[in-house]
Amino acid sequence: MVPRKKKLKTKLSPRKADSSRLRRKSGKAALSPAKLSAKDKPVPLGADRFGYLVAAFFTVMAGLLALPNYNLLFYPGNAFIKNQIQVFPPTNWFAHLPATPLILIGFIALAALFRMIPPVPEGGWDIPVGPARAGFWFFMALGAYLRLENPHQPVGFFWDDHYTIDSDIRNMLDFHKFYFLFPVGWREPLFPYLSAFLWLFDSHATGQVVVLLADVLIDMAALWLFYLIGKEIGGRRMGLLLLALGAICKTMVMVCKFEYGNNTCVLASAAAMLFSLRLLKKPGLKHFMEWGAALGFGAFAYVPFRPWTPVFLGAAWLWVLSDKKERRFDAYRLALGPGLLLAWAFLFIYKNSFLPEESGWVRFLSGPGAVAAGLALASSYGRVFLEEKKKGFSKLFGWATGAFVTALIMAPFYLHPHYSEHVADISAFSAKFTAPGQGWRKVWENTSFTWKLLFGQVDHVSRLPAIGDSLYEFGVAACALLGLAYFIARPGWLPAFVVSLFFISTVGGILSNGPHSFRYVICDLPLLLTGAWGLNRLWLAALQAFPVRWINGAVALAFLAFLGWETGENHKLTWEWMGQEAQNTIVWDQARREMPDHRVYLVQHDPGFYAACAMEVLADQSDLFQAADSNSIDLTPDEKGKDLAVLVSGKDTDGQKKIESEFPGIVWNKKSYYLQSDDDIPYLWWTEIPFDRIPTDEKAYFHVRRVSPWTWRRRCYGYYGLGRGLVLYEDRVTRWNDNLPPRSLIDWNNSMRVEGDWNVTAAGSYKLALRTGNVLWFFLDGKKVMEVTPEGGGRRTCQVSLERGTHHVELVTAFAAEHQVPTVYVTAPGSGTEQPLDELAASTAPPVDLPAAVSTPAPEAK
Repeated sequence: MVPRKKKLKTKLSPRKADSSRLRRKSGKAALSPAKLSAKDKPVPLGADRFGYLVAAFFTVMAGLLALPNYNLLFYPGNAFIKNQIQVFPPTNWFAHLPATPLILIGFIALAALFRMIPPVPEGGWDIPVGPARAGFWFFMALGAYLRLENPHQPVGFFWDDHYTIDSDIRNMLDFHKFYFLFPVGWREPLFPYLSAFLWLFDSHATGQVVVLLADVLIDMAALWLFYLIGKEIGGRRMGLLLLALGAICKTMVMVCKFEYGNNTCVLASAAAMLFSLRLLKKPGLKHFMEWGAALGFGAFAYVPFRPWTPVFLGAAWLWVLSDKKERRFDAYRLALGPGLLLAWAFLFIYKNSFLPEESGWVRFLSGPGAVAAGLALASSYGRVFLEEKKKGFSKLFGWATGAFVTALIMAPFYLHPHYSEHVADISAFSAKFTAPGQGWRKVWENTSFTWKLLFGQVDHVSRLPAIGDSLYEFGVAACALLGLAYFIARPGWLPAFVVSLFFISTVGGILSNGPHSFRYVICDLPLLLTGAWGLNRLWLAALQAFPVRWINGAVALAFLAFLGWETGENHKLTWEWMGQEAQNTIVWDQARREMPDHRVYLVQHDPGFYAACAMEVLADQSDLFQAADSNSIDLTPDEKGKDLAVLVSGKDTDGQKKIESEFPGIVWNKKSYYLQSDDDIPYLWWTEIPFDRIPTDEKAYFHVRRVSPWTWRRRCYGYYGLGRGLVLYEDRVTRWNDNLPPRSLIDWNNSMRVEGDWNVTAAGSYKLALRTGNVLWFFLDGKKVMEVTPEGGGRRTCQVSLERGTHHVELVTAFAAEHQVPTVYVTAPGSGTEQPLDELAASTAPPVDLPAAVSTPAPEAK
């Protein structure tokens, strides 16, 4: 652990007058280069040596920019058009440089120069509190902006998995499905429950926005921890450097905008690192317990965090044993030390399906052996506690306490029957995906693929990043190499541990059948921390070389200039990637453009046109309709109709001809998505149908009906929450269950929203009652007055006081127990008779003059 800054007194340079100006007011005086420790007595760093250091770093950067994946930063247009690695003509001189030799030469030179530079404390000459606080909030705001920019724009590859995540969150609120591990993929619970909590504050928010907000909050919490981690190692300056790199990190921004919640493992890794650093500084029992809780918290996060838990436990155990005072053993301390560590190792290997469960010795160790081990550990812990509580607890006891806290938090996960199922299914050794004897070959192929994915080019990225781009941007690679060179020059166990965490972070992807990019997001912290460490040391070298007042500001400006350029490039790449619209997104994007002044229909004759489940999430809280075989547009006499916008698949020739036959002369607009070649039929076709061309003939594909304003509007939805998403069917009826929609639309997994006005003719107290097993919400004048919960509870009767006049009624139900709209019974004031609300409303509705029912054909095209 690097020590805190100390007040020191040795001159670094004869220019005492200049160097003394480096002091800053920050509560405590900041150290200047003229105040270094006499016992270290470093040789002053000359400007020439610092120049060589910068030149070596520029050499590494030049080599990186010669690589195709980073050279595309200089490509003036959109580099990602087709689903392939593009070959660009060299348009800049970096493309002609030898990449590998430059990177190797520059890296070796950096390591040699760092070795020759006199050592200084990592937190030496720290930034004062005021500027550090301003920098903190600036970078936090920048990080939030990059992640929240244009929040209603979905990622280009919005598809079924997004529906799975969003519907699980919505169903917690609407159907009370509270899982510990969510069934599809047996996902960890942190992200769904956080998103559901945020949704409580605005039920009308769309799922896509709510999930993005949850991702952003997770990232912002991680960035805050980044700052604290850097501060623990190298003071406020290093904290700001790590925060800044994380704020603009392309990988973090992209993962956030993908809205899967994968960034929970980055937050968990930051928490584990921060509390480990604090433990090293002050190894008291309280800090051991906080450390154990941080490791246990990781179990709630995305699965790539899992290998970190045993690694942190083992590393802390070795650190404890590095203290000579702790190397005293009796039977009880042996049980708490090697015994507990072995028990943890077995638990991790067993619960992540690395052992054959049918083996006899595995069954013994996981059954009777586990009980015996638990009793032995518990008794040993109690005995050591009694021995040490008077004279003070040892580090070993503290470590055991932290390990037990971790186990206690993780116990519900380890006891869950499906905890290891997803890991086992996607393993490189799984029989589902790998031929017998080919597992290790696949691991080797995954290893090569991983390095190319992270820092090079591969032709399959599983939707992140764009093909031809690397997962980690130029700045992360350059700064990580800078930090790695410094670690080699000045080796230490903490830097070595950080580097090892990077390799540990790749294990989940390498050992999986599909090493896609989301399984490597936990590499963020080790890479960014290594980079921030290297930048911090380069900054310190500048202060050593130029002990004058202005150098801090000059280095800060140089860093901000580099950061500004990197931010601009990352922003460009991110939005070019976001703009790669696939099937669902290209359809939704056009529908969203049309909805303000059109009634929009999606024609799904071609089953592959769009995924209805994904469109349910995208269409949340909007009027987007799925076309049926016959589409009635029911309007009240005075209601103004909208022109239609009809979207069809380019390959759906039957659908196109059907629309053309009813509306001759229409013009089709066409659009391809980025995967299509010039020879392909454009994927999306859409046309506008003026409202005055829509007939009243009920046999027509689209037709208008004029109905009483006292009818009830019914809308059918899918299973994305209760009464949300894509409208599968709409009509207006006199009574709720008149001419029910097709059975397929009111199946158990669908829902319906019924709304209209009730003309109350007599003021007084009305009793309302429900008798149904369906989940149901009933609103009167916008206030929920009755509900039936999935458990069968809720308010089934209520008394409401109503004035004479019009009152708005809304009922939302899911067809769980009966395939019809549940009846709400009304007992009027002074009456003892119940009457269905829809019948009562029909009897009290004022008379309305409707146009005569005339079958009007579609007018001819002009």
